[in-house]
Amino acid sequence: MFSPLLRETGDFLVRASQIGDYYTLVLNVKNGSEIDNLTISVVDDQFTLHYLLAKGNSVKFPTVGHLIKYYKKHRLPNERRLVKAVKRPWWLVHHSSVAYDEVS
Repeated sequence: MFSPLLRETGDFLVRASQIGDYYTLVLNVKNGSEIDNLTISVVDDQFTLHYLLAKGNSVKFPTVGHLIKYYKKHRLPNERRLVKAVKRPWWLVHHSSVAYDEVS
């Protein structure tokens, strides 16, 4: 769904992903013909890339915005930098805008 939005290497977006009752943030980055999905973890009320946290060399930030700003200047684990944020399209529905009725 979001893949066509990422056109050039370095284009990126942050999205919420839900599995059951659990939400996580994912940083999607265009990397040549691929799209890298980097999970953002929260540790001690700080945001970091899960991949680096698992390797023991993560940098932590007070906000996702600070994390993005940092990785626009420093390389990601895939050796890329964040270049251009992709804006939310007008047609993309917010999770909070969707309501479900129980089906019997």
